[in-house]
Amino acid sequence: MSLRSATGRRPGKIRFDAETLELAAWTRERLDIMALAAADAIWAELPAYRESDLHGDVAAHCERIFGVFVTTIEEQRTPSVEDFPWTAAHALRRVESGISLIDFLRAFRIAQLTLWEHIQDYVREHTGAGEMALSLVTHVMHTIEAGSSAAATTYLEAQQYDLADQERIHRDLIDDLLDGRRPTVAPRLTSLDAAGLTDDQPFIVVTARSAGTLSDDERELMAVKARKMFAFGAAGIYVVRQVEVIGLVPLNGCPVSVAEARLERVAEELQTRGVEMAVGLSTPHVHLDSTPDAFSESQLACESLEGRPGVASLSSLSTLDYLVRRPDETVRRLIRPQVRSFLVEDLAGDGVYSESLRAYVEHDLNAKEAAKSLHVHVNTMYYRLDRIATRTGCDLRKVDQVIELLLAVRMLSDTGTAS
Repeated sequence: MSLRSATGRRPGKIRFDAETLELAAWTRERLDIMALAAADAIWAELPAYRESDLHGDVAAHCERIFGVFVTTIEEQRTPSVEDFPWTAAHALRRVESGISLIDFLRAFRIAQLTLWEHIQDYVREHTGAGEMALSLVTHVMHTIEAGSSAAATTYLEAQQYDLADQERIHRDLIDDLLDGRRPTVAPRLTSLDAAGLTDDQPFIVVTARSAGTLSDDERELMAVKARKMFAFGAAGIYVVRQVEVIGLVPLNGCPVSVAEARLERVAEELQTRGVEMAVGLSTPHVHLDSTPDAFSESQLACESLEGRPGVASLSSLSTLDYLVRRPDETVRRLIRPQVRSFLVEDLAGDGVYSESLRAYVEHDLNAKEAAKSLHVHVNTMYYRLDRIATRTGCDLRKVDQVIELLLAVRMLSDTGTAS
């Protein structure tokens, strides 16, 4: 495999004179001192590094860079990217410590200046070495150029690796919590702490699904886009699970309405980008052990949107709506055969009677308003309601019998008319 320098030129032989080789020997003896000086200069100039515990690692990295400068003089050739195989490990540690790519490359520049300052020290100590030092400017630049190129490439690769690893940790963490297991693995516990999710802090669970009729592949793509937006626009941990986004959102002392407003802004931004999501929020919970219950609440709130884009909180649902949407197996068995027969027949067809019943309830048993919402004549609505009452034996003026019908519609709609 042919070697190329960072500029794309093939590294070639360079003839260095005896004085330059003496400078290289002098520099090699002082690599550790120069590296510590470079690390100190980086700490003095870059706050992001001062907030890390990487001083020893940075000094070791600088010593290796300066070592490339010396080695390539001794071997009388130009430096290349291949002279920096260890940069990937250093780049990963920068990513893990939150050092930006810009600061990583600034650190290279500071190291370059430190190296040049020490070359100037040599010039001051050795009469007549000035001209030789000037001839090394290009070699210093090639060293830093090749090192910076390796740093940028490996940093971006490390960043992608770190993001993928973090997503895996978050998925495993949420799987633990949804399965009722307390996380015990250190990276998952660290992620919880970093997100502000602790047992003494209230949190909510978010479920987001693609609105409208889409294929599974389209839903999965929408979910991936939505997760990135939620992770960017609102606090918490978000993962894609099958074709939906699930999030754990700490309230951080704020009312749930504040978190809801942030999530609404994200949903609105997604809509402007052509990604329509139905987003459901649970009620606030305190203990992480209650994550499965909170998840069920967020699913129920999401389902209340019936495939429409928007944000719904379980707290905004009425008790009646909650009961209609959360029937148990006993309720399923209590559906009277007369009611079941009529609704199965309706749902197997166009579902017009079930739709009319929902509209009637949503408009507080007001037939005129229900007719308007369905764009039908009020007499048509009266006819449908009368038909429902006759076929099911229910009095639509009595709340308990209306609830019975709504529960039946919900159960049969969810399980299919074959039930």
